[in-house]
Amino acid sequence: MTNLRKKSVAKKRLKNQVHNKILAESIESIQDKNDISASEKSEENLNELDLENFSI
Repeated sequence: MTNLRKKSVAKKRLKNQVHNKILAESIESIQDKNDISASEKSEENLNELDLENFSI
């Protein structure tokens, strides 16, 4: 393999690694937001249950 070809392959691999890292961080961020939303919803549900139990 020529040096130019080796550099081209290395450059593509590096670009793919950076792209994959960005995607992984984006997915992690979305999962964190989903976890927060789920946590907030479960807390709201608990508050509603407390109010229902209180009014009975």
